[in-house]
Amino acid sequence: MKTEIFLIRHGDPDNPEKIIYDGTISLSKFGKEKMRKFGGMLRAMNVIPNAVISSPFLRTMQSAEEIMKNYLDLNL
Repeated sequence: MKTEIFLIRHGDPDNPEKIIYDGTISLSKFGKEKMRKFGGMLRAMNVIPNAVISSPFLRTMQSAEEIMKNYLDLNL
């Protein structure tokens, strides 16, 4: 059985003041759209995740959520 692991960096944060990241900075609208599109690309490539793991930072959790919007029919 083959295991593939994808390491994905979070989408673009909403950080116009360029402050130091502290885990509470949200994704920008563009960042959310980019992550949804990336999830769509994975789905088009027939990549079906067994698990999705993110750090506790808000922007990483939001990135995972946006990617997984392409898999709502699978009840993962």
